[in-house]
Amino acid sequence: NKSESTFEINGNLVRFVGLDDIHKVHGLKQDLLYVNEGLQIPKDVYNQLLQRTTWQMIVDFNPSAVKHFLYDWGDKRPNTLLFSSPIPSKKAQ
Repeated sequence: NKSESTFEINGNLVRFVGLDDIHKVHGLKQDLLYVNEGLQIPKDVYNQLLQRTTWQMIVDFNPSAVKHFLYDWGDKRPNTLLFSSPIPSKKAQ
C-alpha cells in the first residue's frame, strides 16, 4: 500500500515508518525491527520501540558522532551484538 508505506511478503507485513517523532511509534507493535541511520533517532523513541518489539531490533549507523548513547547501550545489553566496521588508519588514507 503506497499511501501507508506497507507491503506484504509471504504473509508478513513490512512497514516503513519515520522515527523522527515519538508519537509515530506509540501503538506500533512488531516482531522484528530494523532501524536505519540509528544515530538520528532519540533515546526516548528507542525506549518505546524496545517495549513494542517482541523478537529482535537491528540498528545500523555510520559512526559520525563521537559520543552517542547507542555506543554504550549496545555493549551493556546482554542480548545485543554490536558490529563495527574498522576505522581506516591515517596511513591508509
